[in-house]
Amino acid sequence: MDAQEIQWATDISWEQVKDKAKKENRYIFVDCYTTWCVACKKMDSSVFLQSDIVNVLNEKFVSVKIQFDTSKNDSKQAVWWHANANEIRKHYGILNFPTYLFFSPSGEIVHRDQGFKSGEEFVVILTTALDTNKQYYTLLQKYLKGQKNYGKLPYLAKYTKELDFDSLANCMARDYINNYLLSTKADSFFSQKNLMFINSFISAITSQDTCFQLIYLNNDRVDSAINHRGFAQYFTDFIITKEEINPIIKKGINGKSPNWGKGYKSIKRKFGQYVAERNVLSAKMSYYDKKADWKRYNKSAIKRITKYPLDTMDNLVNDVILNNIAWFGIFLHSNKKSEISAAIKWMEGVIRRRPESSVFLDTYANLLYKAGKRKQAILSEEKALVLDPNAKDVRNNLSKMKRGDATWVD
Repeated sequence: MDAQEIQWATDISWEQVKDKAKKENRYIFVDCYTTWCVACKKMDSSVFLQSDIVNVLNEKFVSVKIQFDTSKNDSKQAVWWHANANEIRKHYGILNFPTYLFFSPSGEIVHRDQGFKSGEEFVVILTTALDTNKQYYTLLQKYLKGQKNYGKLPYLAKYTKELDFDSLANCMARDYINNYLLSTKADSFFSQKNLMFINSFISAITSQDTCFQLIYLNNDRVDSAINHRGFAQYFTDFIITKEEINPIIKKGINGKSPNWGKGYKSIKRKFGQYVAERNVLSAKMSYYDKKADWKRYNKSAIKRITKYPLDTMDNLVNDVILNNIAWFGIFLHSNKKSEISAAIKWMEGVIRRRPESSVFLDTYANLLYKAGKRKQAILSEEKALVLDPNAKDVRNNLSKMKRGDATWVD
């Protein structure tokens, strides 16, 4: 018969829990929770009541719940475990809740996970916790001892990152990239799987790394492997911005603008004029956006889009960026005919690529209206309303257009 609930070990100490697990040859499952944690409560009210999970925990594990915060309403058991909770928190670096710790029957930490999980996901966690070929800490200890299995290192690095141990994860990723991937044949290095792995650790990559140079110098091959135009450009621009642009922005003091000229010269010297101008213009857009300096923002945005079009990339994100510039920058904050006309032109491209989007069509219609093209604007806004009949903003804008009222605030 299936058990009805998890048999939590209560009224015994941590040492007694370990003794019980060793005697019964069972693993230990520790549910680390706090009284304020919504995800913890959701796990208790749903996942930890599922019969398949209850059965596995009761058969294979000695399970214990440990409260990691304190309150005036703490139970006797919670108070009793406070000292152990503090020790476990410090020893295992527990920062997020819920955190799940798994120990072998001998009391050695073997696996870990965190956050709310569905029933199916938690079953996978339990299965992994019992598998010595997948247990996180088992693999980690082997790696730290120099037993490097490059076949498993991507899994270990990604799992380490998911646990928010970013520094260690980055070290693992660099090890895998520099000491394994770069030694493989080009066809292997430029595979979608490996390029996506490198991208997932982009914050750990520098422009001095060989992998950066390979991606930077082989844009077409990288984009083809990923099946995403503009991927290589995004990758290289991210790192260039991190190294060249962000430092000069941080040096800005007393409200002074960053030394864009210095950044431009440095990037141009290393990567050429094209890359330098593109990155500086993008940086200006971001900077002036945060400063709400719409005059400079619009000027930089139009120059950036005119010289280095975003629509060369097959990416919905770039169409969203174009839409946001057109709406927040130009429609709401510009009365210049040249800027409004430029935004209308690139929004026409967005509409061609995303004809199903009411949001994009609404932006386009409002730009037309502000440009004085009322009839065309109304037709476009009516199409936007057909696409999303529940869009109140679209309906309100359409009513204003028909009355001849402004849809923007001067």
